Amino acid sequence: MFCVYYPGSSYAQQLIFTPRENVIFATLNQLQEREEAMRTSLKEAQVKLLRENLAVKKNKVTLVSSIASRLHPYLNTDSANNDNVDSTPSNRKSSVIHTVTPGVKLSLSQKNRFLSFDAYINNLYYNNRARSNTQDANLDMLGNFNFGRYSLSLTNDYFNNYIAQPHFNIKKDGLAHYWKNIFEADIRGNYNRYDYNFGFSHAVSRYEKDSKVGLDLGEDKFSLDQYLVLTPKTQLSLQYSHIRDHHDYKESNGTDFNSNEYILTLTKILSYKFSSSLGIDYEAQNYKATSDKRTTIFRGSLAYRLSDHSDMSLSFDHTIYDEKQTHSNYYLENTLDISIRHRFIAHPKLVIHYDYNIDYFDYLKKYSVQYANVRKNTFGLTYAYKKWLDLGLDYIYTDKYFNYIPKYENTEIVFSSQARF
Repeated sequence: MFCVYYPGSSYAQQLIFTPRENVIFATLNQLQEREEAMRTSLKEAQVKLLRENLAVKKNKVTLVSSIASRLHPYLNTDSANNDNVDSTPSNRKSSVIHTVTPGVKLSLSQKNRFLSFDAYINNLYYNNRARSNTQDANLDMLGNFNFGRYSLSLTNDYFNNYIAQPHFNIKKDGLAHYWKNIFEADIRGNYNRYDYNFGFSHAVSRYEKDSKVGLDLGEDKFSLDQYLVLTPKTQLSLQYSHIRDHHDYKESNGTDFNSNEYILTLTKILSYKFSSSLGIDYEAQNYKATSDKRTTIFRGSLAYRLSDHSDMSLSFDHTIYDEKQTHSNYYLENTLDISIRHRFIAHPKLVIHYDYNIDYFDYLKKYSVQYANVRKNTFGLTYAYKKWLDLGLDYIYTDKYFNYIPKYENTEIVFSSQARF
């Protein structure tokens, strides 16, 4: 057992999780980040496709040969040595964590049509704690269809960890044993300098009947994103989304909520080497039986091209979080991210990078938890060894300060590979 400080929940308390549950929550967060990154990349690609009126050329080949030539197996691996796997101030325990992800991708394209399938199995193994091992299957599908100034995209992401088997030393855990499916449809249009996107998504999560059935839920999201090119180097965007979150069991209905989020962003290319963006994000969550929440985020970012082989970026977020009725969980959060990349001239396949992240939480001396400070430093190398093989090595150092418990830190050394066949 170990203590985890979890901002955004009961701020003046320590939440107690087992090591396996900590892995589960980390896996869920990674899944959400992956889904969000995929959606963002898809929307950016669609904007470019519509504005430039690009079309994929049709290949005159048979269906069988077309599928065979576009079917690409791949294998991703990570091996991480963590010297404080439980993130505790004392009684530090180390583990070597291996992640093996085999998968296969299929991409089919014709004029104004594109289909993609990605199926993979993610396996995570500890060298000294088999109870924390996890295994899950994923299937991602994408269809994109262009009609002149308009495009339609359909995506479906399916996640399932019911495949865990005893012979892998993976024990069934009620909290982890579940499946999730997300379907999304987007219609995008373009009129000269104006782009818009109407979106709808439906997410369903289901847990085992003999475990956390109260967590079964459905979520519907409606969105409208608008992009206006003010000048050739300036873009203004306004994004709106409405979310309805509902649990299937009456015992959990009190946590049902609906939310409205508005994101306003101004992006400006200042010069050949320098670009910037400013934005504000406001979200209002209205709960059925608990206190409503309000979150306001002020954002800013800068990107600078140091040379033809080097670049750096800086971003800063200031977050104000409050509960409308009680104001009991009011806090401020400041986040700073700095990233530097350099590609060696003599060895263009070799890239070195450094990333610095700091999260500072300020609770204005209202609780026993007055502040929390989390810093993370990452040094890494990536090497394109072959056209089909990339290698990576990262050193990650994290330290965390709290006013009510001793400081703790951990160090990770991660070796990774990505093979495409």
